[in-house]
Amino acid sequence: MNPKITAEVKLYGKKMLVLSALTLTIAPLVTVGNQRGMTARADSTGNGSQTNGLKVKVDDKALQTAVTQAKAAGVNVTQKATKNTVATSGQATQAQKDIATDYNTQATALAKVTATQKATMDKYNTAEAQYQKDLAAWEAYMKDPEYTNSTQWSKQTLQDLIGNNPANVTYVSNSTNKMTLDYGNVSKMTAAQFKTFLETYKGGSTTSSVDNKNGTWVVLKVGSTFTYQSPFVDVSTGKPVDVKFTVDKLDNQKTPAYAYLSKYAMGANLATPNLYGHYKVNFYDHASGKLVTLKEALIGMGDLDASQYVKFDGQTVKTIYGDKVTKVSDDSYKAHDDTAYDDSETGTQVWRRLDNVSGFSYTWGQAIDHWSAPYQSDDYFAVGNIDFAIKLKPKPVAPTKPKAETASYQLTDLMVTPSNHKDVTAGDNQGKDTASINGKTVDKGDTLTYPLTNSDLPANRTDDIKSYVMTDKVQKELTVNQAETVKANTKNWDVKVDGQTVNYTAKADLLKAMNADKTKAYSVPEAKLVTTVNADNVTIKNQFNTKINDVTTDSNTPSNPVEKLSPSLVAKRVEDAQGKLATTSDNVNILTGKDVYFDIFNQYDNNSHTDDLTDTDQLPKAAKVDTSKIKVMMSDGKADAFSMTADKLTGLSYTKDVTSDVTIAYKDGKLTVTPKAGKENEFKSQQTKVRFAASLPKDKTDSELTKKDNDYSWSNKVTKGDKPSNDVAYHSEKDPDLIVKKVETQDGKLADKWPMLILSMPKPFLSTF
Repeated sequence: MNPKITAEVKLYGKKMLVLSALTLTIAPLVTVGNQRGMTARADSTGNGSQTNGLKVKVDDKALQTAVTQAKAAGVNVTQKATKNTVATSGQATQAQKDIATDYNTQATALAKVTATQKATMDKYNTAEAQYQKDLAAWEAYMKDPEYTNSTQWSKQTLQDLIGNNPANVTYVSNSTNKMTLDYGNVSKMTAAQFKTFLETYKGGSTTSSVDNKNGTWVVLKVGSTFTYQSPFVDVSTGKPVDVKFTVDKLDNQKTPAYAYLSKYAMGANLATPNLYGHYKVNFYDHASGKLVTLKEALIGMGDLDASQYVKFDGQTVKTIYGDKVTKVSDDSYKAHDDTAYDDSETGTQVWRRLDNVSGFSYTWGQAIDHWSAPYQSDDYFAVGNIDFAIKLKPKPVAPTKPKAETASYQLTDLMVTPSNHKDVTAGDNQGKDTASINGKTVDKGDTLTYPLTNSDLPANRTDDIKSYVMTDKVQKELTVNQAETVKANTKNWDVKVDGQTVNYTAKADLLKAMNADKTKAYSVPEAKLVTTVNADNVTIKNQFNTKINDVTTDSNTPSNPVEKLSPSLVAKRVEDAQGKLATTSDNVNILTGKDVYFDIFNQYDNNSHTDDLTDTDQLPKAAKVDTSKIKVMMSDGKADAFSMTADKLTGLSYTKDVTSDVTIAYKDGKLTVTPKAGKENEFKSQQTKVRFAASLPKDKTDSELTKKDNDYSWSNKVTKGDKPSNDVAYHSEKDPDLIVKKVETQDGKLADKWPMLILSMPKPFLSTF
């Protein structure tokens, strides 16, 4: 029989270990994204809303109180769009502190604005109260004001004309004392005209020149315009008003219409013999030049004497006139007779009340024809000779309500992103070696424990934890140790294994504990996954995810390479002196006292977990081996280690002499061959052949060999590490107790049946490998 030795994979010893919870390293505050490779994502909640974390409420009572107080004080408070802040689990506490600090800062700022607003409003309210008091007193007085009356009319007559609100009436007169005259397109008298004028001048004004400090002698024509600027103020707006005169009709056919324009009284002193002039008067805003409408206006005309008359073109509300004046109609008035009165005579005046007017028009003329004996004489009149005074008290000025202080505030929605972490541990004893082996090489058959840790639930979370589930989709190269996994999580997690998927669901008591006090952080208990490596030449890596309500967090992905191990194969054969295999049998007949040539064929292990590259052959203790003649050769073949057998291994060609690269030792029948330091990697995953000769003295046969049925056996095997070779038994031809002479061939076979035998000594130990 030729039994074959089949290659086997040498496996590293099984290990099992657990790891205590890890302390996570936290990134800077308000950071969104990975935490040690972990990401949180929002799952659809069914109504379209999404979140990327657990909502945490930061106490904003003080800020809301400050907002309420500010609004009550009159501050114009606006709320900015709520700010969203996302913090990792480890940042939750600091994030809450930062937001609380921000709220306090905002509340302090609001309080300061509120204090300013209160102080301003207190001052305003005091002023407003005084104003209302003063206004009431003013309104009471203005209903019955005092008069400085130099007219012939009684106070009651004037009050009836003016109405109940004298302060609302605009008096068209030179009341500002700031009036100026713009002569417009009116031409002054020439020197010749002035000389001719003086030759027949009889009345009224003593004048020595065309211009004087009080006015100017001019020549009026149809279309002449002149303007009195800012003589009064429109009481409804408080703005100055200009009064523009336009001459549109004129008695100037026989002689130029000479007139005197006064700088201090509005109107044209048209000299006789010219009989009349028709004037249009309009009111303009002094600043903008735009036509203005006076809501209530009082027009005074005078002095009407010496046959003069005035005709108004309608618009009256009410008119009063003096006792030296005769009323012709509601719009026409004339002097009683030809008597000329002094300017101080108030009985020559006509006063009219007009409403909502931007001007008025009238004719001023002489009822007597002066052309029969023409001469120059003043025909004085004036608009605005209102000769009385109402002791008007200035209307109190309402205090200006201060603009409201403005302020804003902003709330912050804090979302805390959960984090989780997966690690991997392995070891001989649970609890002994708890170091992480993430990234380190493991072996097929190893037991790996994966601690699954999750971040604390943040303090002040707003929502109950209704569901807390971890899902671990385990790589197919790992076998889930269901019993161990369930046992490791019995207290807190319901574990369900569905093929390669392991689900950990928080038990009811755990959920109850999570929700017991949401104002405090809650440390989530660790879960564990126990597995066994079932493949080699792969990299094991997988992650788990944690789903809290509708927030799913992916963990990091630990990984471990599993090295593909080469077989550690060792075989032992017997050779002849020339180096050829003497037999393929494990049983060889030998003669004691003669050298037997052995080969140790070796397929070295490339497993990086072991340093045992030593070949060991345990011979009988009395066996003799000349170590100086041992040769170690290496094959140049490219053998497939996983299909290697003893026959294939021994059939390779061994041509490279590596004897100098090994250490050879022999003592008490134990032969060891070990690669020298620094040469180990050259021997890994290689094939070698160790050839040596051994002999056993005849006198040691009884003590060293085993006798059975009168047959002595020399039996042994080679080992490499913990891997043995085939067992080879060597049988002695000669029973030491019976002297029998035999003849052997050179290779140790009996040759006594040959007809002719040439005896020779064994060849020296020179072998071709």
